[in-house]
Amino acid sequence: MVKYLLTMMVLIGMSHTASAFTICSKSVKHVWVANNGGVYICFEEPGGCLKWSPNQFNEEIRSMFYTQAVTALAAQKKVNVRFPENNLDCSAQPTRDDFSGIWLTNNSVAN
Repeated sequence: MVKYLLTMMVLIGMSHTASAFTICSKSVKHVWVANNGGVYICFEEPGGCLKWSPNQFNEEIRSMFYTQAVTALAAQKKVNVRFPENNLDCSAQPTRDDFSGIWLTNNSVAN
């Protein structure tokens, strides 16, 4: 019985760690394509950017991220950004390249 309980505790702990993330809603300030092919999506106050290099994602994924950012900028909508940490402070993010997705919706998530 003790072995069973310990196994369950380990599995529950592993599943919690594996699903840790934070979604932050951000207003796009500008989208910048660098001469090396890298892309930056920078945000209104308090600032910070998402960046990715030409070899970080495949071309289709890079195009989707870029399209989401430009659409948000043109429509003055927020994008939701998914970061890998749990309970991240969305108001204090520097330039990062470790995000796992962005999307544009009618409703932004609460930070």
